[in-house]
Amino acid sequence: MKKIFLLCISSVFSFALVAQESDTNTDAATESEREQLLLVAPTEVLAVAQALAKQADIEILQAGLSDFMRLDEASFFLSDTQILDQDIAQYTALNGFAPTMLLVAAQAPTDQSSEQTQEENQDGNKKNKEQTAIRLYSERPEGTRFFWLYAAIADKQNNEDNVLTSAQTLISEDAAAAIENAGFYFPPKPANLRNEVRLGLKEPEHEGGYR
Repeated sequence: MKKIFLLCISSVFSFALVAQESDTNTDAATESEREQLLLVAPTEVLAVAQALAKQADIEILQAGLSDFMRLDEASFFLSDTQILDQDIAQYTALNGFAPTMLLVAAQAPTDQSSEQTQEENQDGNKKNKEQTAIRLYSERPEGTRFFWLYAAIADKQNNEDNVLTSAQTLISEDAAAAIENAGFYFPPKPANLRNEVRLGLKEPEHEGGYR
């Protein structure tokens, strides 16, 4: 089975960890350690990546957009900024298909609007957290950070595609719980519908104003 990688980019200092390796062959293990070195930085992007990686057979590597464009093993790219149109065009030219963009998490702003978020969540009520998520994704208050996952899916009709299968897992209820447990907000159902449409799981419909 092809190993699936998620690339995440960060602008702060990084710390190297040794990836776990199950291959008993010494030469293969050495090569795998080199390729699966995890560069972990104390950023929100890494926290989201780690929450997602637990849901599927995914290794995390810190790398840049150019690596996502050129590495066959680079199945996913996670960032808190959207890839520019010209970079999408370059990716498409290099790989023969465009990456599928999924919105997978949001972080509430730390300014005065966070006071409302704290009030909504103070009793730990799930309904209140859902209301906060709806507000973040629909109103998009200033200072809210969003996290986009780009999936290298060549054929969305191929149900045996490991990347497609993993992408479906990463927008599931289990992934939502992992994202929320990490302190972020998973897209509410109307917003997550767009992810499902982009993966070919559902037909498009009115999404109530979510962007």
